[in-house]
Amino acid sequence: MMIRTPTTLGLMHPQATNPQDMKNISQHIFDQLVHYLKYASSAYTPVCPRPNGSTLITHFSDPVAGIVEGFVARDASRKELVLALRGSASFADILLDTQVQLVPLVSPGVSVPHGVRVHAGFLTAWNSVSVQVLAILAEQLLLHEDIQTIVTSGHSMGGSLATLSAVSAKQRFPQCRVMSYSYGAPRTGNKAFAEFFNESLGEDVFRVVHTYDGYLLTCRL
Repeated sequence: MMIRTPTTLGLMHPQATNPQDMKNISQHIFDQLVHYLKYASSAYTPVCPRPNGSTLITHFSDPVAGIVEGFVARDASRKELVLALRGSASFADILLDTQVQLVPLVSPGVSVPHGVRVHAGFLTAWNSVSVQVLAILAEQLLLHEDIQTIVTSGHSMGGSLATLSAVSAKQRFPQCRVMSYSYGAPRTGNKAFAEFFNESLGEDVFRVVHTYDGYLLTCRL
């Protein structure tokens, strides 16, 4: 189900083909979109001790340039870990966004079909923190055996990073349900990537966009 609207938010589900499917969005789905948007928003805050009311596990950033930042939180009531990634917030981030060349998806622990290609800048950014983030998630899953779900969330560049991180989490932690919510994110990869991503996560991924946002076309599928 894919939904686009000319209003502030368009809701796009990976299986969507008809804009009129917007009518099928339930109150539950809308509430979930708002819920995980709060995590994406919190990723812009330097210190957020209780993101969306959850327990903050740790902040993280890439060790070299500090371009990629985010945090991992645990929601005990929902039995889930949430990985939130910050969007573009500096000139360096914008330069990273403009690295639109498509390259093979090569990331630690990830195996994809031939022909899958993604935005070079976003892949470089995710790979700069992927080992660190996956180690944090693995540790939390060992400490809290009741955790059943991993959710990734991000806005703008962070939305594309959330998409890539969901691929990594799905393959690294097959015992967990992996969900992904992106807001105002550009296209992350080519058609082969979109098909692979949708097949991997199915109906557990949502992309929220403004219909006429030209930034979303930065990386064409």
